[in-house]
Amino acid sequence: MGWLEVKDRYQQQGNPEAQKVEDPVARRVLQGLGFVERQLRQLEYLNIGQVGQDLPLWERVKPLMCMAFNNTSAANVLTICHYDVFKIRNDKDVIERLKEDPRPIVETGVRPVIFAKVGDTSFCNAYALWRRDEIGEYVHPPYAALCEINNSLLIMQDLKWFVEQYGPYDRILSWNETEKN
Repeated sequence: MGWLEVKDRYQQQGNPEAQKVEDPVARRVLQGLGFVERQLRQLEYLNIGQVGQDLPLWERVKPLMCMAFNNTSAANVLTICHYDVFKIRNDKDVIERLKEDPRPIVETGVRPVIFAKVGDTSFCNAYALWRRDEIGEYVHPPYAALCEINNSLLIMQDLKWFVEQYGPYDRILSWNETEKN
């Protein structure tokens, strides 16, 4: 089992293009955590107890990201996030998607966070809604405030930086230091 099985799984789901979006996003999240893809097997084994090499890359990285976020100073905010991965043409795609559900974060109890691959480029961004009083505490520059939706600002950041700003994670995720180099 390996990459061919993962490719076949995307084909069977009827969405082979999803892998072209999810894989770069997963790699950027890993970089934000301070690791690279070749270290993923050992990260999974040490932190989850099993290796999911037959799963798509995003499905392998997301649990590690959530585990790392649960042990940060921003855990109270990051644990109520719903993370989605999309391919977008530009920022307007994200704005339209978030305006479809106009309920405020306070009402739903869930903060939507979109990890997006921008077109056919290598750029991956994170888009999240933050209340104005949260920005100084949880959002660190560089970022761009794109618009206001339901009394929250839509903040865009480079995906790697979005993850990295809540770290360092090397003490949170178990890691064999001899294998890190």
